[in-house]
Amino acid sequence: METEQQSGLRGWLAVTAIGLGIFAMVTIEEAPIGLLSMIAGDLRASPGLVGLSVTVPGIVAALAAPMVPVATRKLDRRFVLTAALLVMVVGCIGSYFSGSLIALLLSRVLIGLSLGGFWSLAAAVAVRHVSPNHAARATSIVFSGVSAGIVIGVPLSTWVGTMLGWRLSFLLIAAFGAVVAAALFFLLPPTPPQNALRPRDLLHSTTRSGVRFAVLLTFLIVTAQFLAYTYASPGLQQMANVAPGGISAMLLIFGVAGLVGNFAIGAVSGRRPNLALALITAVTGTVLVVFPVAGTTPAIGGVLMAIWGLFAGAASVSITTWVLKVSPGSEEIATAVNSSIFNLSIALGALGGGVVVDNAGVRTAFVVAGVAMYVGLGVVLIAVRRRVVESAQRV
Repeated sequence: METEQQSGLRGWLAVTAIGLGIFAMVTIEEAPIGLLSMIAGDLRASPGLVGLSVTVPGIVAALAAPMVPVATRKLDRRFVLTAALLVMVVGCIGSYFSGSLIALLLSRVLIGLSLGGFWSLAAAVAVRHVSPNHAARATSIVFSGVSAGIVIGVPLSTWVGTMLGWRLSFLLIAAFGAVVAAALFFLLPPTPPQNALRPRDLLHSTTRSGVRFAVLLTFLIVTAQFLAYTYASPGLQQMANVAPGGISAMLLIFGVAGLVGNFAIGAVSGRRPNLALALITAVTGTVLVVFPVAGTTPAIGGVLMAIWGLFAGAASVSITTWVLKVSPGSEEIATAVNSSIFNLSIALGALGGGVVVDNAGVRTAFVVAGVAMYVGLGVVLIAVRRRVVESAQRV
């Protein structure tokens, strides 16, 4: 019988499969961004309405993340994660056959359900199959799927959609998801739920000081990140004088740096999560505030994008590591609650950024995002002073 804390080959292969699942989820969630005009033309809808195909999964995922662990509280986590991937596959196939915007949005609801369910359990399940001293590395591998999805998955899906049509792009993502689901099912050992979760456990988890701090940090960091990043394209054009054709290169710089930061700073978070989050909020906040003033050329803009990506790319793994450390014995429900706030903050950041950009301009949006990051730094420093992480680990 296999133990939960195994660090053998099968355990690491299972962790890698979970990371590939995150990669597939991020790719399909963000795929419409690069195919927006094509989908709008095919379905005879405005680009603004088609943009709901990105918003809807985020909102549904925020609702599903805390509910799935409770609704499946008696099920083996191997089955739940595999089922989530298969729901994603069905959603992709539904998008392939959609003949109207309504049909597309309904299929995207399935994407949101799968995203919320998978994301809420991924890290908590992964760390159960490696030794405790390798937990940070396992978490980094899982969340490398986020950066890889942005750097590789979304551009590849855009290229396939441009060459062969957006529907085939969605179908190929479905095929990839099916392969990952099969691999995950056979590689991941039986993983019973940690305990019989109940709806009231969702609220009870927030009574822990460390979880409350994590939720607040997630809200501030993720909202700030997407308040600015969602409007990086017009920001780069207006502030750094980057030509439209150079935007993809800038976003690639950001994504590659994020992948590096996921592992480099993610390793720091395993030992000192307070330091990792302090660095992320301080450096990212500074970059966002400085960008409108100093990022006046493509070269400087590229440097700032690299620094921004390096530290922002470590946010997911660092926050999740914090949550795991402050919720011993109830990691599943704590990560589920935090995943809900994470997805909700993405939607709020994009929405808030749009309001600021429309009323005060993209430069102001970057400054507001930077200030929000500095507020996050203040929260980290308060947590350090109160020894939140250390106190939770002594419970």
